[in-house]
Formats: sequence, structure tokens, C-alpha cells
Amino acid sequence: MRIRRADAHIHLFRNGYNKATRKNMKDRCSEVQTYEQFLNTHNISAALVIGYEAENIDPTNNNYIRELAIDRPWIHSLAFHPAAFPPTLPWLAERFDEGHLGLALYVLDQDAAKKIAEWPKDIWNKLDRRGAIVSINAKSVAMPLLRSVLDTAQNVTFLFSHLGLPGKHSIAPPTKIVEEKLANLLALAQCSNAWVKISGLYAVSEPHNAWPQPAANPFIEVVLKGFGNQRCVWGSDFSPALEFISFEQTIDFPVPPSLDEDAFQNIMGQNLFGLLSRAKEF
Repeated sequence: MRIRRADAHIHLFRNGYNKATRKNMKDRCSEVQTYEQFLNTHNISAALVIGYEAENIDPTNNNYIRELAIDRPWIHSLAFHPAAFPPTLPWLAERFDEGHLGLALYVLDQDAAKKIAEWPKDIWNKLDRRGAIVSINAKSVAMPLLRSVLDTAQNVTFLFSHLGLPGKHSIAPPTKIVEEKLANLLALAQCSNAWVKISGLYAVSEPHNAWPQPAANPFIEVVLKGFGNQRCVWGSDFSPALEFISFEQTIDFPVPPSLDEDAFQNIMGQNLFGLLSRAKEF
């Protein structure tokens, strides 16, 4: 049976992510044109586009994504906002009016996490009332400080990207070591609104072009054990992933033997389809 997929983590930039990924675009197409070729080939019906306006890659990325979405119903997007200061209520309202379903946050240290935890409660209440989706790239040290936010906004679904960013490994670590590295992420599994993306597996492997990413196996297993297949979603990390691996290799990740067909389909699409439908109902 052909799996109906939904991709929980992609990026689309006006001028491409970088020279290396642009070189790997199909037939020198733009990123969105290249990804659209993958839609039919891999039966992808929806993708969550993660806005990113840092590093001067695409300073108007939030607007660009919504421009693309006008005639592309497969695009569902989250607006980038810096962690350093809170969005205003009018800014949030404008992003929702444009069609964004929530926010994309990058919380790579304790300082960023502390600032987000200190955002005014009316911001989180607004996101909560909208049943927003919030994608978070967070390192382990930041996660304990985010617990209060998850408790405050219980109608918000928080998607933790890339297996919780556990760092790169040349060989698969023992389960005990993996559990220690993921301890702060696993502690958030007590929150029903905390989810994890099985994405960015190339970043767990050293070298990054190692495939099929053997070092990622125990991290996937521990995350699935902690969060269950109902709160895990697959993400390709297109187009940054193409600097190291092919798009096909982002799909063909190591699947634990314990994962049955229904659970696998949940991760590859059904869970995200449900989240997107829920976010649009609010």
C-alpha cells in the first residue's frame, strides 16, 4: 500500500538555502519547484514550512512562504519570530490572518529559553486560543525552562525538531547514554502537547553524509518509547538536508523493528494531517 505522507519540517527560501543545496536542486529549479517534484513521486500531500529569517538567508521569509501558499494548498506554514523579544498581539494577529498556523522558534541556549518563558501571558493565551502549532529547535539545556510555557498553553502543540538536537555521533551510542542525552526532552513527554519530529537525522551522524544514519537508530527508538508513535512526526528538513543526503534518504530512515505498519503510517503522515486539521478548526 502506498503511504500518504505529510512532511513536518521543510524550508523554502526565495534564493535557496546555500550554494551547496542550490547545486542539488533538480534541473536547476527553485526550491519550491524542486519540492513539488517530490510531492507526486513520494505521495506527499502536505508540508509544514518552517519560517526562518535569521542569518540573512531570507529576511522576508514569512511573507515569501505565504506568497507561495496562495496557489499551493499543500503548504502549511509557521512564522519565524526571534526568541529574544516577544511578538506583539497585532503582529500575531497579522500572521494568523496571512494564514500561518503558529510560530517557528529557535531556542538554542538557556538565555533564549528564559526569554521565551518570560514572554507575556497574553501572547501564549492568544496562541492557545488559536490552537497554534509551535515548532521549536531547542537544545537540551533550554528544555527545562520551556516547561512552564507548555503548561501555560495547553492547546498549543509544540513540535520539538530534529530529535531534540542530541548532537553528532560517529557510532550508535548505548541506550543508557542516549537516554541521558535526551533526558530533558523525555521529561517533557509528560506534557500531552509536546511532540517530536523525527527529522534532521543527518545532523546526528558523523559524518553528516553517512547513510542510513546508523547513529540515529537508538535516538529514534528512545524518542518513540518516550512519546509513542502518536506524538512523533516525520520531517525531511528540505532543503538544508540536501547539502549532505538525497531527499529519498530523508524518507528512508532507520525504522525500529517494533514499529508496525499502522504506527509507521502515523509518523509518516497521519499524525500531522490530524494536527493541521485541528489547527484550522480553531
